[in-house]
Amino acid sequence: MRASPSEDDIWTMSACKPRSFRGAHFPRPRRAFSLVEILVVIVILAVMSTVALYSYAEYREQLVTDTAASAVQKTLLFAKNRAISYRTPHQVVFDLDNNTFWVDELDSSSTVVRPKVAEEEGTGDFVELHIVKIGSTEFGSGRRMVRFEPDGTNPLVVVEVRRTAADVLDLTSYVSVRMFPTSSDAQVVDGRGLL
Repeated sequence: MRASPSEDDIWTMSACKPRSFRGAHFPRPRRAFSLVEILVVIVILAVMSTVALYSYAEYREQLVTDTAASAVQKTLLFAKNRAISYRTPHQVVFDLDNNTFWVDELDSSSTVVRPKVAEEEGTGDFVELHIVKIGSTEFGSGRRMVRFEPDGTNPLVVVEVRRTAADVLDLTSYVSVRMFPTSSDAQVVDGRGLL
């Protein structure tokens, strides 16, 4: 009588059993990429990266212009709010030749009592204060002052900030800050905002 095989015997027998190659599916050898396919992919990546870099450069230029316009907006609002809070006239001084601006505290006779009550700010590199319009008069150079009264009144103010590297006729290189006499807010507008 033969004893039945144990589990170890069954495993050993199945491992030693020759395998049949009939009907077996072997993976096909992988086909490599051709030189033309690799070159096409490289050209596509080069075009995409060029477009991305150009878009990023434009974005950075616009960001610098928007940051300068935001600084002008904050300075105008600071001067107006400070004039109301302190019950004394204040003025924002725009130095168009040096692309800087600041806030002075005045007395009732328009004499500067405290110069530069806010830190002097500039537009930064590659951005200029292009035009300041006070009331109906436009200025392109020199120092121009915008007065804010304790009762909250001020003249119409439009300040144009422009990227210096861009063409003067390119309207996308301009950002304007407008503050109306009856408004308590200063608006930032893309493009030329002269009224």
